[in-house]
Amino acid sequence: MQHIADWEGYRFDYRDSGTGPVILLIHGTQSDYREVYHVERLIEAGYRIIVPSRPGYGKTPLRVASSPGELAAFYRRWLASRHLERYTVYGISAGGPTAIALASGNPAVSSLVLACAMTHQISLPYQDWLVQPLLQRPLQLVQWILWHYVKDKLVKFPQEASVRMVEMTSLLQRDEIRRQLNGADQKLLYQVGLQNGPGRGCCLT
Repeated sequence: MQHIADWEGYRFDYRDSGTGPVILLIHGTQSDYREVYHVERLIEAGYRIIVPSRPGYGKTPLRVASSPGELAAFYRRWLASRHLERYTVYGISAGGPTAIALASGNPAVSSLVLACAMTHQISLPYQDWLVQPLLQRPLQLVQWILWHYVKDKLVKFPQEASVRMVEMTSLLQRDEIRRQLNGADQKLLYQVGLQNGPGRGCCLT
């Protein structure tokens, strides 16, 4: 369920589901508060999962933070304002640097989990040029076209599209991936593919 927070002069969206020990999940690139990976299973296992949309995704503006350290400090203050004094930080993919920064020297963090996560902030070629407002609409259009193509193939050919998604980050041959993928894997990849989409954020936060 989507929640909207108005805090420190910013409006951003997040998910807050389940009951039990708190896990703050920091999603990766091309995702938002609707992050799919592991969330439902963690809720079923008895955890409360909070997933804020990172800057540039969902309804979270880019200006919330310009670095992993700034975003980590923002989350730390926000969680403290909600009287959450103990939680686990779970960073996925490009959410890794923020997760590490949030866990570092933070007595409220009981543990840090990194899943296929980056461990440092990277510098992109022409980074300052690419983030200019004038280029945002054309870049988002390109992303939208690419994701529209991916989602169209996923709907029409779900099994083969799942194989191709795994192939991008696997050393296994395509036939071996096809053999190992089960129904639960395909369902998860289908959900991920349909949920992901264009955004203005990246690995900077």
